[in-house]
Amino acid sequence: MYDHIQNLDKSRTNWRIKVRCTRFWQTVSNDNNAVKGYNFILLDDDYSILTEYNPCINSNTQSN
Repeated sequence: MYDHIQNLDKSRTNWRIKVRCTRFWQTVSNDNNAVKGYNFILLDDDYSILTEYNPCINSNTQSN
């Protein structure tokens, strides 16, 4: 059983969602073109949208 994006809140951290990634892109540093992280737009079955940013753990990763 999956939770819906519209029901997410900060009351817990163990949500289980089923989504489709509609868009994603890199965030790149202006100084050295290092990848800082990735942005995602996620969509569930109810057409609810969630935007997410995940920073890179290794800041030395270079953009292609």
